[in-house]
Amino acid sequence: TYDDSKMRQIHYNMNITDYHFDAVLENFWCAAELMEIGNGVISDAVEVLGKVRQMVTAGCTVRLEIARKKCESQGTDGLYESLGGATGVQTFVEKLYETMAQDDRLRHYFSGSKLEAIKKSQGDYLAVMFGAPIQYEGR
Repeated sequence: TYDDSKMRQIHYNMNITDYHFDAVLENFWCAAELMEIGNGVISDAVEVLGKVRQMVTAGCTVRLEIARKKCESQGTDGLYESLGGATGVQTFVEKLYETMAQDDRLRHYFSGSKLEAIKKSQGDYLAVMFGAPIQYEGR
């Protein structure tokens, strides 16, 4: 059985965001529709599942708020420089994609002819988020 008194503790370090939680609810809804479960029942189930959102997303929410406050008070310039500037961010992105390429669950999302352009764009975005003195123009 699942001990709901430990739900927050179990999920705390999983970095589950509201976006992830919403994706699970959406997939739940689609699966239930495919199984021809009535919309009223699905709606009730999603409402019940929604009540655990705060316990499931708490760890990520807490860390994001701590990071936001730290950035407000200290800025992000230090992080960008600590990572080694543009070269450090590029190395981080390369390692990130190497790691994802080794994961069977993720590999197929990160392959193809546009991968280098995606990594470049992601690197630029992260550099700005980390405090780089550049303008991010998007894709």
